[in-house]
Amino acid sequence: RNLIDTSARSRALETRIGRAAERLEELRSEETVLRESLNARRSVLIEVIAALQRMGLNPPPAILVRPEDALASIRSAMLLGAVVPEIRAETSILVSQLEDMRRVQQDIRTNREALTVDLQTLAEEEQRLTLLLEDKKQLSGIARAEQARQSALAAELAGNAGNLENLIQRLENEIEAVREAAEAARRAEEE
Repeated sequence: RNLIDTSARSRALETRIGRAAERLEELRSEETVLRESLNARRSVLIEVIAALQRMGLNPPPAILVRPEDALASIRSAMLLGAVVPEIRAETSILVSQLEDMRRVQQDIRTNREALTVDLQTLAEEEQRLTLLLEDKKQLSGIARAEQARQSALAAELAGNAGNLENLIQRLENEIEAVREAAEAARRAEEE
């Protein structure tokens, strides 16, 4: 029974390990796609960050400071008005992809840990299965030896039973012969 239960647990673990390995492979593929997407966006992100750094070093002039810079201020404001929504869109896409990457990496860690635990459990179950098989083999050998001993004993008893029947028959014959001799001797005395 233990052997059957252990085998069933081992098969269930092997199935779970197979599914975990497939899921891990899917997550790695997803991680690769996300990395490629982030790498493809790298040049766009570098340009946006560089533009923001330039604007930080050379901020557009304030409108109320000098009237001659009003046109430059308006142009800068228009440029910022056009660039900021695009930067926000790129930033939200980047944040979304980074969150997906973090989630995938966390799922990979979780699946890897579960896979490690399942592999250890499977190794323990296989070791237990090996021990149970050895016990079964030992018990089977003992049972075969006991069966051989019982068979030999039964054969000996059967042989003895045959000899015993012969002995009983001889004894009965001798008793009969003694009775007949005694009867003959008594008749001889009577006559």
